[in-house]
Amino acid sequence: MNIKVRRANAADLKRISEIDEKCFSKPWGISTFEADLDDEMKALWVAEADGKIAGYLDAFVLATCDGEVLRIATDPEFRRNKVAHNLLNFMLCYLNLNASPRIILEVRADNEAAIALYKSFGFNEDGIRPKYYDNSVDA
Repeated sequence: MNIKVRRANAADLKRISEIDEKCFSKPWGISTFEADLDDEMKALWVAEADGKIAGYLDAFVLATCDGEVLRIATDPEFRRNKVAHNLLNFMLCYLNLNASPRIILEVRADNEAAIALYKSFGFNEDGIRPKYYDNSVDA
C-alpha cells in the first residue's frame, strides 16, 4: 500500500472528522479541526492510501520548543498498514528540521497498539495521569 503524508486542507475536514468519530469515544467535531487548520502553532496532516485519506495527525509544532501529538488516528479499514507510523515519522522529521527538542503525548494505558508504535520510535514513559480518559483509564 502506497502511503503519502501531506498537510491537510479544508476539503479534508469532513473525512478527518469521520475518522475521528470512528476512532474516539469523544470525537472533537469538525470545528476543532477547522480551527487547527488556521492556527499557526498547530499542524494537521493526513495520510493518503491509494488516494483515500486513511488517517490524520493533529499536533502542536512550535519551532525550537516542544512538539505535542494532540491526536492521531487511522481509519479501522486501513489499520496494520503503517498509516500511523508514517504520520508520526513525518511529524518527527518535520520537528527535527525545525530543531524541536522533544515531543510529548498522552496515550491510553490500555491501547497496546499505540504504545507499541510510540516505543518503536523511542518514546519513553514520563509519568502517569490517573483516570485521564473518560475518568476511568490512565494516560
